[in-house]
Amino acid sequence: MAHSKPKGWLRAAGLVIRLLSAAVIVCLIFWIGLSVAGKFFTVGISEEDLLANHPAAVMIHDPSNSAWPMTVATVHGDVVVHERPGKAVALTTDAADNLVALELTPSGIPDLSAHTATGAAITPWLSEGLSIQKPELLELEGDTLPYDQIASLDPGAIFATGSNLREDQFRTLSRIAPTIDVPVGNKQPAWEQSVQVVGTVMGAPKQVARKLDETEHLLANVRDEETSFRGTTTVIVDISHQNSLMLRYGSSPTAQLLEAFGFTVVGAPTDDQEGFFTNTRPTTWEEITMLNPDLVVVFYESDSQRAETESNPIYATIPAVHGGHVVGLQNADMIMALRHPTVLSIPWTVNTVVPLLRAGVVGRDAPAPEGPRPDLVPRL
Repeated sequence: MAHSKPKGWLRAAGLVIRLLSAAVIVCLIFWIGLSVAGKFFTVGISEEDLLANHPAAVMIHDPSNSAWPMTVATVHGDVVVHERPGKAVALTTDAADNLVALELTPSGIPDLSAHTATGAAITPWLSEGLSIQKPELLELEGDTLPYDQIASLDPGAIFATGSNLREDQFRTLSRIAPTIDVPVGNKQPAWEQSVQVVGTVMGAPKQVARKLDETEHLLANVRDEETSFRGTTTVIVDISHQNSLMLRYGSSPTAQLLEAFGFTVVGAPTDDQEGFFTNTRPTTWEEITMLNPDLVVVFYESDSQRAETESNPIYATIPAVHGGHVVGLQNADMIMALRHPTVLSIPWTVNTVVPLLRAGVVGRDAPAPEGPRPDLVPRL
């Protein structure tokens, strides 16, 4: 009998411990369930930060009260986002990149199987950035978008930044959720503005600031280390699938990225063309000869394009080409990363493309490899 009381206390303590353990497990299961359902948990977000730092394309209706509702000015008109989206669908590579860079897993992303170097559904940099939770793949080839599939994902916002949505597509998507395509004033937003717009709508200002700071530090390091890039005049020739030569310049994200590396991109339109072209325009090898750049960067989509170009006698007379100052890229991942740079893809570009640019500057022909390095092959 003398030991009955202590045993009772032990039993009571054990019961309390079991109850607390059960409560912890229930809370953990509940949290995981919300995460799987697509809820976004962001740390340290302050509406004060959001109200004080947002891109010009976004207007917050009542800054004294809340960041939402907000209006985003796009090429298809003003888009009102009434509340903070719980889930988002990305219809473009840069929208998907920006969401993942901000640690917000999109519910749906484009299936890029037909556009990557290895036939993978996602790019290598996106594969590296994704968490365990994988987005649903959207088949976006052709004229018809998978509206039913997008609607089934129940997004709070649809991002198509950098796209060329038709008016009818925009209207149909807008009936599903607020659809943000291209902010006013930009044909294809630079990586700074696109991530700012996505981050503002999703309520992730601190993540945006951190990623932009990391990206600028990386670009500054490239400029400091690659001294041969400074002042090197460069043309970027993009050969489309119609075999026409397009010059990327000025406000083109590709040109902006190379200039951020330290290059001087040439080829701006003449006075009579100004205002008609915004970031790409037709060109000829004769014009490239007259521009006389220090470095020629060419995007190829096929072996036949490369062979036809390299056998062109006018191309061969370009001084930079004659001196071996050429970077011919045929790797689809590299070309995509240069056409649509984002805060997520730029580190990958620095690791894979900058060495080729360096080789081109010093006068050694630097063709892209047949595929990405083995350690950069996408993991699906």
